Amino acid sequence: MRNRILEFLAEKAARQTWLLAGLILVVTCILAVMASGLHMSPGFTDMLPENNPKGD
Repeated sequence: MRNRILEFLAEKAARQTWLLAGLILVVTCILAVMASGLHMSPGFTDMLPENNPKGD
């Protein structure tokens, strides 16, 4: 299965470069939209366990 996918990508990269470039651009845009929703809170209190009575 993996070899089929890699052979398909290799053929498209060699014969239809514009198609593979478009596919990469579409995947990049989708992942960028998904990554824009990530939220990181680097605060120390966010790393403590919630059910620890000593943390209160």
